[in-house]
Amino acid sequence: MAESKAVSFHSEVRALHKQLQISNKVKTRSEDELKDTAQTLAQLKDELQTTTKSYEGQLSMMSDHLAGMNEKLAQQKDEIDDLKTQLSSTKSSSKVSYNMNFYSYINYSIL
Repeated sequence: MAESKAVSFHSEVRALHKQLQISNKVKTRSEDELKDTAQTLAQLKDELQTTTKSYEGQLSMMSDHLAGMNEKLAQQKDEIDDLKTQLSSTKSSSKVSYNMNFYSYINYSIL
């Protein structure tokens, strides 16, 4: 009877030992996967940070360029408005000059 209990305990110990080995293998695989995942996460965070900095730089450059273009557009509009004003004043002076010449001609013809 003691021998059968010893055999039973021995079988149970072997089964538990085998289960422990399997559990240790699963634990090792899980730890390796965790390390790989942590490395991948670190790489992705680094890539995200690099991409974010790059996009922020590009956005800043585009904003500066847009501000410069907007300023240039405003200057050109001012120049166009000035030229329109000059043109309209030139036209009105030409009309006055033409009218004066016409009236002078009429007065001269009548005399």
